[in-house]
Amino acid sequence: RTVGNTAFMLITSNTNRKDVLIQNIGGTDSYCGNKFVTYTSGFKVPSNGGGYVDDRFTGSYWCITQTGTTTMTYREVR
Repeated sequence: RTVGNTAFMLITSNTNRKDVLIQNIGGTDSYCGNKFVTYTSGFKVPSNGGGYVDDRFTGSYWCITQTGTTTMTYREVR
């Protein structure tokens, strides 16, 4: 999925989620958090293969870049 400098819902909430892996396979750093995420408030998912794993949160993940776009992917374990 393409993420740009407007908050984008990458993953919908899922109460059955046990784990999630978010990976940034594009060339621009991204930042993820809730629907109000900004590049200063979100957790950083570095470009070129950087990732983030969470085994507790079942809500939605929103992502954004500071400038430009990047490509992100994810995997859920239910």
